Amino acid sequence: MSARVLTSPASRIWLGAAFLLALAPLPRAAAQSAASTNGVELRFLAGGFFPGGDLKSSIASAGLFTGQLSWGFRKRFAAVANVSATETYGTHSRFVVDRRVNVYEYDLGIEGRFGSFSEWGWQMASTLGVGAGGRAYDQKAAGTTSTNAAFYGALGVNCSKPEQPWGIRVELRTHSSGWRGLLNDQAKTNVSDFSLGAGVTWRW
Repeated sequence: MSARVLTSPASRIWLGAAFLLALAPLPRAAAQSAASTNGVELRFLAGGFFPGGDLKSSIASAGLFTGQLSWGFRKRFAAVANVSATETYGTHSRFVVDRRVNVYEYDLGIEGRFGSFSEWGWQMASTLGVGAGGRAYDQKAAGTTSTNAAFYGALGVNCSKPEQPWGIRVELRTHSSGWRGLLNDQAKTNVSDFSLGAGVTWRW
């Protein structure tokens, strides 16, 4: 990964959030074991997609919808499959009539729970995840689709009650992906962005 990506605004936000999230549960988590990830969990999240760097000059921020399937294969670790979609618009001057751009991401990753505590009858657990997959930019007016490899880092908080199968999740992700421009007419480089979402979970 290039130094440019590591020093991007999205990466700095993610690193700062990681530090704060890691510290927050430590006092109470010291006397408790991390919540188990065993079982299957289905997640539906909605939030925002925020491009950074070179990507910010090509497409705009927009709403984001995400579906995730988590499978806990160890006490503190889970495999996570993720699919997300957003409809934004391009800022390229050639797209005058229809500037819509659909951005899709599909990836697989590993998620670990590194702290948990209880408050007001809720069990809250902090998670940290990494993974890789693909990112596609579908430019409607030009009729082109640009697909590239993508990598992500994720910070999450799960809130649930022991007697209930449903819960609440908040997740911050930062992404790095290849980029050749919306028309595939630029030299290949890396771009970064981040997303923030919240939604419901269902475990069985």
